[in-house]
Amino acid sequence: MNEPNPETEYLNGVEPIGAGSSGTVWAPRGGEPAFKQGHRGREGSLENDFRMHKLIIRTLHILRKMKSLNFEDEKLPQVQISECHHYIKATDEEWWKANIKMFPDGFIPCNLIRSERIFPFADATKYLLMKNYCPPEITEFHMTTNKKDKDCLIRPYLGRRRSQKPQVTLHKYRFKLKNFPLHHDQMTDIGISMADIKGYAAIMGETLAAMHWIGEVDGRDIEFVLAPAECKDFKE
Repeated sequence: MNEPNPETEYLNGVEPIGAGSSGTVWAPRGGEPAFKQGHRGREGSLENDFRMHKLIIRTLHILRKMKSLNFEDEKLPQVQISECHHYIKATDEEWWKANIKMFPDGFIPCNLIRSERIFPFADATKYLLMKNYCPPEITEFHMTTNKKDKDCLIRPYLGRRRSQKPQVTLHKYRFKLKNFPLHHDQMTDIGISMADIKGYAAIMGETLAAMHWIGEVDGRDIEFVLAPAECKDFKE
């Protein structure tokens, strides 16, 4: 595994930007990279995530090479995967001595994956989603109060339509922009062309096929998101 640089990485603190069944993701305010913290007792799972991440990066690199050898246009869209930099162990005293101050008080050293951050969408995209899908009576809450909504990524669900009827009023905590589920019918509602929708489906299918046939990786529980292009000037 790559050894992380023990020097202090960030003067600004990090904060949680996402959480799931396998752990919590932290990132510096307004910047990158991201740190994935595995749940305690599942350290082996986090190390496996690191190995699989590296393997999938190599798999997609091989896919690009294969497509270029077949004279396919390398400029055609292909799924992007964040770079995976280091696996940091809880026992790496030098790294933690230099960097633990960027985590909240009382944080205990643990195993981490340091990777490239997937940046959230800007306010214009958030406004579009709220204008179309957030009940008016709770829009202000999500614009001014709910800080969790600042990390807005979109999960495309191309194989199904919404089960929630538009006229049904949602509780303010049930609507969220983080990992916003965008279904097939919603894509057409906001003007995404059928050609683009089919393009997304083709890219996702190609990626899963490459993982299976080239990387020999189990693609179950793989998640795809729509996100903006890399933005070095992103500010929260």
